[in-house]
Amino acid sequence: MQPRQHLPAVGAARSRWPAFAGALGVVTLLALSVVAVSPSVGASSGSAGALPASPLGSASAAPAAPEQSHPSTAAFANSTTLVNVTFEALRLPQGSLWSVTAGSPAVTTNNTTAGAQGRIVLQAPDQAQLNFSIAGPAGYGVAKVVGKGIPSQTSDFIGGTTLIKVFFAPVVTLTFRETGLFPGTVWGIAIQSALPHGGPAPQSNSSNGTTVTFQIVKGTYRFQVTPAPTGFKALPARGHVGTGHPMKMIKFRLVSSMVLFRESGLSAGTRWQVNVTGSLVSESLNSTSGAIRFHLPAGNYTFTVWNFTTLHPTPESGTLSVTAPSHATVVKITYAS
Repeated sequence: MQPRQHLPAVGAARSRWPAFAGALGVVTLLALSVVAVSPSVGASSGSAGALPASPLGSASAAPAAPEQSHPSTAAFANSTTLVNVTFEALRLPQGSLWSVTAGSPAVTTNNTTAGAQGRIVLQAPDQAQLNFSIAGPAGYGVAKVVGKGIPSQTSDFIGGTTLIKVFFAPVVTLTFRETGLFPGTVWGIAIQSALPHGGPAPQSNSSNGTTVTFQIVKGTYRFQVTPAPTGFKALPARGHVGTGHPMKMIKFRLVSSMVLFRESGLSAGTRWQVNVTGSLVSESLNSTSGAIRFHLPAGNYTFTVWNFTTLHPTPESGTLSVTAPSHATVVKITYAS
């Protein structure tokens, strides 16, 4: 049995291997200090038997080599087993630069695609959660990731040798435009991918103008109006939107309830008036009949009733609390001298 070999300091190991490992697109993610190296890793740097099991992308965009059957491993203080984790980029233009960042401390590995594909191979602990981030070239984002562990775009549970397919797509602008709100009213939209898993992360945005916009990866999304302005109903309030039609109209309708002022004591045909003031609506209506009807959104209001020289209303003023939609609210006004 050969005596145990002692590794150089981590900094020294990094200075010795970058050119070799970088050309192959291979990174070993170390979570703990290395205390020994298995014979396959300790072999000469020219030994192909110590290389990871998958074909590796390189900065020169060379075609991938056939996958090998014996991944390299490293012995950790807790006997962690390392396995190959392959990220395969799809649907990128020829020669696109993309990257995967993973591990603790984080290590970023770059790759340039050959044709529409690229490949980055990492070594990570088996039977453990791997957190990562994926970056594409300018103008592209990750549309979905697919793998046996049902990965998200930021993590996957690693159970043996793992392949994660990364589908890229162009980044586009998605715009929601509203009609029907009072100027300055705050409204918002929340969106999330329509994919069951592996899609882009949810987003939300709000505005006090007529549009809400998102920069998103091309695809199909579910949306919901939130926050919904008090007193208004959004049509539609939720649904699906595809980036093939990047403009979605949202119509807001004022939800109201009727408030009926009914007078008694005036001569037939006498014109009278009620003024209503609230945060959303201020309105004055008059009539020569015995009733005046307001349709008001939910909120708190004050009202005043016309006074005459010889006839005075009771009540002359007051407050209203309106919920919408609801049954009509009736306010009785009695005129007397």
